[in-house]
Amino acid sequence: MKRIVLSALALAILAAPMAQAQAASTRSHEPRIEDQRGRPGASQGYSVRRKVEKHHRYERGQRFTNWKRYEARDWKRHGLRKPGHGQRWIRVGNDYMLITIASGIIAGVIAGR
Repeated sequence: MKRIVLSALALAILAAPMAQAQAASTRSHEPRIEDQRGRPGASQGYSVRRKVEKHHRYERGQRFTNWKRYEARDWKRHGLRKPGHGQRWIRVGNDYMLITIASGIIAGVIAGR
């Protein structure tokens, strides 16, 4: 009798965490998105803020100050011509720019392919 009670207790102790794990895996933890007016849509939940990325358009003659952070040393692999004396290729996003080292002026821009 003692063995039956102890084995039933052991089975209950082992089965409880498995039952909780199965119940937790069926719940959805994905955030629900509200409509544009801020009122909850069909599903009641919380809203998600999306980060808006600003894309800057670079042109020849503009100054680019933080060029060392973006330097692209593998210019041959990307099909770019050899930079002249005192110039470097940098990559910002998907664009390549030829920068003059001394002044930081953009000498050329190639849009990403």
